[in-house]
Amino acid sequence: MRLIWAILLIFCAARVSAQDIHFSQFHVSPILQNPANTGYFNCDYRFTAIYKNQWRSVTVPYQTFASSMDMRFVRGKGSKDIAGLGLNLFNDRAGDANFAHTNIGLAGAYHKNFDRFGMNYFGAGLFLAYGTGSIEYSKLRFGNQAPSCPTCPILPSTQAIPQGYNYVDASAGIQYNYIPQTRDNHIQVGAAVFHLNQPRKSFYGNSDSRIPRKFVIHGSGQIKINSRIDLHPKANISFQGTNREILFGTFTRVDLDKFKNNKYGVYLGSWVRVGDAFIIVYRMDVDQLSFAFSYDINTSSLKPASAARGGPEFSVIYIGCLPHKTNKTVFCPRF
Repeated sequence: MRLIWAILLIFCAARVSAQDIHFSQFHVSPILQNPANTGYFNCDYRFTAIYKNQWRSVTVPYQTFASSMDMRFVRGKGSKDIAGLGLNLFNDRAGDANFAHTNIGLAGAYHKNFDRFGMNYFGAGLFLAYGTGSIEYSKLRFGNQAPSCPTCPILPSTQAIPQGYNYVDASAGIQYNYIPQTRDNHIQVGAAVFHLNQPRKSFYGNSDSRIPRKFVIHGSGQIKINSRIDLHPKANISFQGTNREILFGTFTRVDLDKFKNNKYGVYLGSWVRVGDAFIIVYRMDVDQLSFAFSYDINTSSLKPASAARGGPEFSVIYIGCLPHKTNKTVFCPRF
């Protein structure tokens, strides 16, 4: 069965409209959620990394890794505007033939403050990327390599085997943030369009095989319950071709910092990916470092084969300040 899927992947890839990679902890890969997220955080630079291992109970696991680094520059009158510049990388590998997809890109955003108190921001961002794909044919077995399987597909000549593909991609997004100057309720809403140019993604250079545009709508907030407990609801909705993903849930954060400066805290949460999975999440903030673990419990029609095991995700976020820098602080959310 794995061989059949691998063969179909190679010879039909030129005509299949695929869905983008996705993470349950979508907020940990901010540029892949919305380019307008670039640079919107406290301090001066941010590093994120996330790794997902999925469907190990069904087949060779899908392994996806993403990482980004972005910087924030406070600009404008009264040093209330925020400019951001970032770099993002992701790599995805799947199947017996180690089908790999790598994407690296540069993002930029500008967040304009439009009140004198520095609490309301409208931002826009752009993401330009270069992507490549490859497959390891040596790990596949064809009919002329297995005489006992006369009905198996025949390995084509080496001259006819495509070695990979590459493309240039463009995406953009907008965002609104309401951020009070204290640890009170905040609101963020945004929208983004990925693959604006619908780049060609085909081993055989088929001009009809293009990545469909992906539309993302997202929102998050912080609701103060008392001096130590906050709720952090989040929602992310995306549409791409005939595919749709709706993901929502909430964190409950308990502040462990006796000085009330929001540096130490523990989060517990549960999210739902509609029609696919129930997700449990644990996260901890330790000064400028945050790390999290989540697990997808499969609830879709694949559940009998997966035994409800979707896959784990591990993530880390580090937000740092440059020494001796005197830019005015803007009270952005922790994530």
